Amino acid sequence: MITGIGHIAITASDFEASIAFYRDVLDLPEAFRADRENGSPWMAYVKTGAADFIEILGGKGATA
Repeated sequence: MITGIGHIAITASDFEASIAFYRDVLDLPEAFRADRENGSPWMAYVKTGAADFIEILGGKGATA
């Protein structure tokens, strides 16, 4: 029986639009984000529960 999922990861073709959707439309808080050394977005976590997150991967090379 599955009782929870710690996090799932998705790749977003438009990183900022995806963050805005989860934050502004679904009202999920952004927990944290990390950028690459060149400043381009790499990933962000949005909080979906007490210990549950959606990890959004974005920017150039998001699937790498």
